[in-house]
Amino acid sequence: GAILFSIGIWRSGALPRWAGVLYAVTSFLVAFPLPIHILRLIAAVLGVFVGIWIAASVQRQPEVQTTAKPEEMMEARSSAAARETTGASNL
Repeated sequence: GAILFSIGIWRSGALPRWAGVLYAVTSFLVAFPLPIHILRLIAAVLGVFVGIWIAASVQRQPEVQTTAKPEEMMEARSSAAARETTGASNL
């Protein structure tokens, strides 16, 4: 799961790519039993750093604002539902 999450971070374009790489390395080092416990400790600290980095970059993302009023959005949804039930399309 951590490798797929890292790939998703890499491909997203919204998050720093190197955060995905560091997350993959960290998950690899924490998951496998290493005889040197200091490496696991360093990996855990690195994992906390990467988690904070990812969370901070998500917080910095601008919010998407809609320009439509709620009434207009409800009308658009109801007309789309009506088209689906009648089989009409916009083609």
